[in-house]
Amino acid sequence: MPEDAPSSGPKHAKVTIVVWSDFECHYCGYVNSTLAKLKEKYGEDVRVVFRHLPMLFHPNARLAAEASMAAHEQGRFWEYHDQLFAHQRALDRTSLERYAQELNLDMGRFRAALDSGKFRSRVEADMNEAEAVGIHGTPTFFINGYMLEGAHPFDSFGEVIDAELARADQALRGGVKRENLYHHLLENLPAPTSKRPGW
Repeated sequence: MPEDAPSSGPKHAKVTIVVWSDFECHYCGYVNSTLAKLKEKYGEDVRVVFRHLPMLFHPNARLAAEASMAAHEQGRFWEYHDQLFAHQRALDRTSLERYAQELNLDMGRFRAALDSGKFRSRVEADMNEAEAVGIHGTPTFFINGYMLEGAHPFDSFGEVIDAELARADQALRGGVKRENLYHHLLENLPAPTSKRPGW
């Protein structure tokens, strides 16, 4: 996955949740609170990686995605991410700048990034990869490679995460090094399974 993909949690956590999301999607906003609860419950065992998939029928979603990467450039992605999900009906350019000001971002850098389209190709790369692996809607999650589509309740995520923790522990006991754990789990995903990213 891209080196600059925003992430929260240890790089070599036992469980990596890759979320493909859209800041203007109601269901993505709904499940955002679920992800927060999952991080609270599982702590250092879980890493969340954010990927962009702004839907074409959401007029402000793509610029919001670019703005979030401009915030990420200044080390404030997750705070900005939370602002966007808290104000999903106000994602116009003026509002995007206001949220950046509230977080005390360097507004010169922030505005320049949006004016120049600095992160446009970065967002488009995420969109293209989503299409390549068969993702057509948001939110979509890959939990150690296991595909979960839609805004599922907390317990549904918990079932998958608990199973993946057990799989991770088994791999570690078998001698897999922590830094190789994620790729090992992807390569040994139990069948049958849904499509998953090739990385």
